[in-house]
Amino acid sequence: MIGSYETVRDNMTHVDCWYSQNDICAPHFHSSIELTYVLSGQLMGWVNGEGHALNAHELLLCPCYSLHYYETKEASRSIVLTVPMETIPFFQKLLRANSFQSITAKLPAQNELLHCLKQLIAAPKENTVLRKGYAYAVMGILSDLLKLQPVKGSSAPNFARDILLYLEDSFLLPLDVRSVAEHFGYSRGHFSYIFSQTFGFTFGEYLSILRCRHAAMLLTNSSASLIEISMNCGFGSIRTFYRSFKHVYGMTPTQYLSARAADGPDRIRGLPAAPAP
Repeated sequence: MIGSYETVRDNMTHVDCWYSQNDICAPHFHSSIELTYVLSGQLMGWVNGEGHALNAHELLLCPCYSLHYYETKEASRSIVLTVPMETIPFFQKLLRANSFQSITAKLPAQNELLHCLKQLIAAPKENTVLRKGYAYAVMGILSDLLKLQPVKGSSAPNFARDILLYLEDSFLLPLDVRSVAEHFGYSRGHFSYIFSQTFGFTFGEYLSILRCRHAAMLLTNSSASLIEISMNCGFGSIRTFYRSFKHVYGMTPTQYLSARAADGPDRIRGLPAAPAP
């Protein structure tokens, strides 16, 4: 399952918490920790290809840069929390060397975590000190509940962020896995292994996502021809462009334009849904 890197989410510098009704979104990932706590109904959460059926008072934690999305088959009501790691530097440092042993848990109907989440929703947006305080409390509860274990190698969040930010700036250049690996001081094989283990797909697949995303923007905001767009987005041929675009969006560039005109951008498969207010 290929997803989108949420640059908008990574540009946010505040803790965010909201109620979500019948949650559903496209696969995506970002550097923030994301917590979903189910209040009622059933929610299906997917993290790095693994499915988790969540019932009332069960939670799912999505670690930094994990590919995740949600589905509601009938009905669900939940609370979603996102915490940029920069806002909690103690845990940012802790999670560079440790990961959670589990990402799911069931709690009693009345519990400390739920209280903190509700307080975060109620806290004024401008009261950043209060919101950070509750974020620290939530992370403390999660660390005790889900337990921490040491991580090995370079799969820590700082490696992931460096790679993704580099690619966001350079994806239109003539890149290949060898040159990027050398830029970060790795052999091609070791870099490829770390990349796929960290993100769940290959370097080539992700580079294709970035280029197709840019192509989709040009399709709807410029008068350039398909050949010009394919060349401007780093594809070697129109055939490669068509094949890559259909793999990412589930349709050809021409079909994409028709679907956008008929249904609007949020109805097109592959585009990440906006966070609930």
